[in-house]
Amino acid sequence: MQLPFISRINPKKLIAIGTLGACLSAGLLVIQAQGSASSTNFAMLASTPTGTAASLKALCRDEDNNKDFAKALIDCTNAIKSDPKFPDAYYYRGLVYYDTFQPDKAITDFDQAIALDPKYTDAYLYRGLSYYDKNDYDHAIADYDIALTLDPHYAYAYYDRARAYSDKGDKVHANIDFNQAINEFTSRIGKDSTDSVAYDGRGRAYRRIGSYDKAIEDYTQAITLDPKYTDAFNDRGLAYYDQNDYEKAIADYTQAITLDPNYEVGYQNRGNAYYDQGDYDKAIADLSQAIKLSPNNADPYNTRGLAYYQKGDYDHALPDFTQAIKLNPNLTAAWDNRGLTYRRQKNYDKALADYNKSITINPQNALAYNGRGLTYYFKGDDDHAIADFNTSITIDPKNAETYDDRGLAYFDKAIYDLALTDFTQAIKLDPKYDWAYVDRGDTYAKQGHCAQAKADYEQALTITPDFKAAKDGLTKLQSATNCLK
Repeated sequence: MQLPFISRINPKKLIAIGTLGACLSAGLLVIQAQGSASSTNFAMLASTPTGTAASLKALCRDEDNNKDFAKALIDCTNAIKSDPKFPDAYYYRGLVYYDTFQPDKAITDFDQAIALDPKYTDAYLYRGLSYYDKNDYDHAIADYDIALTLDPHYAYAYYDRARAYSDKGDKVHANIDFNQAINEFTSRIGKDSTDSVAYDGRGRAYRRIGSYDKAIEDYTQAITLDPKYTDAFNDRGLAYYDQNDYEKAIADYTQAITLDPNYEVGYQNRGNAYYDQGDYDKAIADLSQAIKLSPNNADPYNTRGLAYYQKGDYDHALPDFTQAIKLNPNLTAAWDNRGLTYRRQKNYDKALADYNKSITINPQNALAYNGRGLTYYFKGDDDHAIADFNTSITIDPKNAETYDDRGLAYFDKAIYDLALTDFTQAIKLDPKYDWAYVDRGDTYAKQGHCAQAKADYEQALTITPDFKAAKDGLTKLQSATNCLK
């Protein structure tokens, strides 16, 4: 349930926040009614019989919307017992399981709703969302395809299919679907200019294609039309977050929480923003509240683990990553981050095992190859390290850290020309990468090129004035006849 983020707080360590972009963190909750947390196209629901099953289903629906999930499960289950052939009862119980991060149970109920009503459009949509939460993008796309066959103007189906294509790495089909979603939402707005839900939906699609100003304009219009639209405040906060405007993002998340004190999405996203600001204590507080409200959601455990990691509290970080893995075994970010923590503790074999698992889940996970490469590097196995860095760069050729890391392995093997090439490429990709200047400075110094080394150390200090590694490099230059001894 989330987008991937890479923390640049510590450029010498690659950290994966994970799919925080899925439904919760990425503000991708589809909308059921203005300001609510689910998206149901009521016009597409199967016909509802009268009697006990129908009344229990209605109670279940309302309780789910009010986040009284325990009662909702009881009433939906009783509705099913009252009428085992009532597709809505299975559908709404599936929504409860979906909203409480139990995708396997949700899929089972959506299966049953579809078996009873093969034209149940929303059941296909939410079964697709449940598969998406399991990182099963192919099954998700197949369900969105059917939903769109049943309703070719279903804007959210285009939007959610685009997310699945995007996470698969198919940017071409993703952009086509995001733009089609924009067209469908625009059509809705043309028919009803007071449709705040359509403005919010179009804003989400604009945000995903990087049109942040248009997204913010749509979110603001949704809020103007409905000042209590919790999701719109959250979504606008995400657009500000994407632009690194953390203060505005936090203000919007806070407003969403003010409107709904049980809005776990707001706590999670505000915690992410605090994390990126380096305020780990506030991040931990918000993420802990998100966990309290949604204990089955793996994402806040993963990010809280990162906050503990940044504080050097590995004893708390490891259990959080482990719990995230338990809740979502396909969450590669949690495997990567636990591997990172094990490596930090010099438990290299456990680190390698976690990176291996991450790569098995997603062979295109550049971060996992980089993390495994660093683990080999710290074990002194430069050849395996370079092989993994090569693979990581092939997958993601724009990651400066991986070039820097490969340069370090070449430096250890005394292949200084290749090391210089990699450090220079890292600087080209990220001109403010202080470590790359230090590492290139060390290489120049090793070759006796004192002037170039001095220039690189000084540039690193321009970026980070108290950078100890750069100061140490200059000190060694002053006392060495051949730069570094």
